Amino acid sequence: MTGSLRFDSLSHDFGDVYRGQIVSHRFTFTNVGQGPLIIQGVHAACGCTAVEIEKGKKYLPGESGHIEVKLDTTHFMGPMVKTVTVLSNEKLLPDRIITVKAEVKTDIIADPPLIDFGDVISRVGAQKTIKIAPIAPFVLKISDLVYNKENLEAQITNQTGHFLLTVTVKKDLEPRFLRETILLKTNSQHLREMPIPVRGTIKGPIEFAPQYLEFGAIEPSGVVHRSLSLKGLTDFSITGSKVEMIVNGQKIEASERFLIISTLNHEKDRKLVSVTLKNSLAIAGSVHGKLYLLTNDKDQKEVSIDFYAFFR
Repeated sequence: MTGSLRFDSLSHDFGDVYRGQIVSHRFTFTNVGQGPLIIQGVHAACGCTAVEIEKGKKYLPGESGHIEVKLDTTHFMGPMVKTVTVLSNEKLLPDRIITVKAEVKTDIIADPPLIDFGDVISRVGAQKTIKIAPIAPFVLKISDLVYNKENLEAQITNQTGHFLLTVTVKKDLEPRFLRETILLKTNSQHLREMPIPVRGTIKGPIEFAPQYLEFGAIEPSGVVHRSLSLKGLTDFSITGSKVEMIVNGQKIEASERFLIISTLNHEKDRKLVSVTLKNSLAIAGSVHGKLYLLTNDKDQKEVSIDFYAFFR
């Protein structure tokens, strides 16, 4: 017999909070079954939700435990709802969803809140400007900018009642999906470092789709297949591959055993690549990493693709 998981409550509303605050709530559960209950894993919907639990602990019938959920509001404004999936050894309902929500207020507005460059030609670069404004009566001061100077240039200028942030993507960057964050050092009580996400796709001689691979939840010994399409401005070949894979924050050695890559056709300027992920580890948890395809193109020696999964 296995245990049966029953939460005192499946949701919690933090109410009004200010952007930049980190709030937490403890969800209490009880094993109401006739056998032992084991929490096999907890999967948060995004990085803004952190979870603390004694994974793998055995709860006897009638015994209680808890799951601590922390919500980081730094990247959000307005209504915020996040879910956490709890995986257990219960046979009837092994997956349970708990929910946290909040109304996130702020004293600083970025318009737009994300700098999306879209497609950027590597040899050209790109530039965008956004508006940073306080919500009265707050008087905003920005003391510094922190960002990756290898990929970006950024400048803040003080206007009447607001600031202008100008961001430049440098020329001749390696083709890839660009994911950066500019931190504005402010005098806000809650948002001392205001993050401005920067996104874009650096286009080089070889384009690929999709931009990342999502394998979903994979059962033990399960196998999931995905495919990548690559197109070159000129003829090219895939000469090799390598993989970096992390499970529950731990790097997996010889990860090529779990992620199998093969080129399905060999047209001169187009390639279709099959990618297979196997759940052959004896652990459950969140999976992410990078797949690198090596090429003979003189301007783009490597194509990197992020991948995500969850091992049950």
